[in-house]
Amino acid sequence: MFMEGIDWMLHDDLWDSLRNPRLISEGNTNGTFLVEYRLRSQYKLGYLVSSVVGDAILVHTFLFLTMNGTPEGQKLWEQLKLRKDDKKFLSLDRLQTFLLSDIQHDVELRQILDNCGCGGIFEMLRNPLPLERCMSGYADGMRKFLGLGNDEA
Repeated sequence: MFMEGIDWMLHDDLWDSLRNPRLISEGNTNGTFLVEYRLRSQYKLGYLVSSVVGDAILVHTFLFLTMNGTPEGQKLWEQLKLRKDDKKFLSLDRLQTFLLSDIQHDVELRQILDNCGCGGIFEMLRNPLPLERCMSGYADGMRKFLGLGNDEA
């Protein structure tokens, strides 16, 4: 597993995200709101879909940054017309795609993802993986899917 052995850190970050919440409420008409989930209080990875129940906060689920129902997911739709199945096909619903694939070395794709609010994930790595150690083919596949051609920017 990609993030094996760090459950304690994810739980600590969950607690910190709820203790010091950054709320997003626009667009939610069903009584829920989004609480940003941040890794180490710095890197936004997604949102906790939450609601008030009595005198408590109920967290219903976690949405990764690119998923439908998030501001970034909405921007991926508005700017690139990416639907849920498209994001799944491109593996944009997985953290490892951002951190371990060759997309991190494609300047144009990184800019596109940054424009949609997803670029901060790349910053999690102090030193990006050398291209030869990255999972290859992701950047070419995404470029082809988006109609960008094969030339890296």
